[in-house]
Amino acid sequence: MLSLGMSSVFVSTINLSHLLILDKRGLFSFEMWRIISNQFFFHKMTELICGLMLIYSFRTLERFMGDRKFKGFVLFSCGMSVLVQIALLVFEMSLFRSHVPRYLSFSGPYSLLYSCFVQYYYDLPHLYSFHLLGLNLNDKCFTYLLGLQLFFSEWPSSSFNALCGLLVGFLYRKEGLGFNT
Repeated sequence: MLSLGMSSVFVSTINLSHLLILDKRGLFSFEMWRIISNQFFFHKMTELICGLMLIYSFRTLERFMGDRKFKGFVLFSCGMSVLVQIALLVFEMSLFRSHVPRYLSFSGPYSLLYSCFVQYYYDLPHLYSFHLLGLNLNDKCFTYLLGLQLFFSEWPSSSFNALCGLLVGFLYRKEGLGFNT
């Protein structure tokens, strides 16, 4: 958590984010460090704060899964999300051959956070419920609101990255594939 915060502050202070994000230009110029570096920083300070709060919220998920299984989940999520992101970039390149808009660029550990959301939703029960303005809410709703804030923070690239993470999270949960054993 500390390294993510420090790397995000460092990258935003020195203005290096354009060199570290995963986008079409970097991918097809064979700048392969972008595949790994895009997972280790957030673009803006608001994203960093929301992301760190979510990581702190997901500590219960790590305790629930156990260290060994959670590490395997993190490796699976990061690896599969990179493959999905590359597939989306290639698909976008083939879709817009002449005029290539810059919709897709990936930065930040969104995919890991949103694959954790899937496990958080299914595996961890809510601890207490309360009523607010006539709505039935529980303790997990604040975590979901932070996730929603992060989903729309850098529209549309953050939403594509979050959807990649949700897809990877559902793939991990799928019984027949055997990833979660």
